Amino acid sequence: MTEDGKPLGSVDFTAEVDPARVEALAASAGLAADPVPMTYPACWLFAPPVRGLVERLIGEGRLPIHVSQRYRYDRPLTAGGHYHVHVDVRETRPQNRPGLSVDMTAVDADGRAVVEARSSIVIHDPGKRAAGP
Repeated sequence: MTEDGKPLGSVDFTAEVDPARVEALAASAGLAADPVPMTYPACWLFAPPVRGLVERLIGEGRLPIHVSQRYRYDRPLTAGGHYHVHVDVRETRPQNRPGLSVDMTAVDADGRAVVEARSSIVIHDPGKRAAGP
């Protein structure tokens, strides 16, 4: 995925495609669990290393609001499979509002690219009033 915005941080971790989570995701979306639903990598946005990085970057009392996601697959994920995940977070200004671009790349045990994903996040500050007309 193309890089844009100021780099803010990155994390690496190992992630599993949890078969029970695959079943739950598929059932909630009315999809088959095989193949693994293409949106499964969104679950990794809530992995402790990613969540911790995003929370540190946005600051206390501010809320990340997920507004979009994109995926590009080289091969399907496998239920029960383990992947090395690398995440880069960059600053963005969607619609002139503070935001983050969270770019994720997962590779298999042989180092082969499996999926690239990008999530766009707008940062909401509940203590700050929106500008009026």
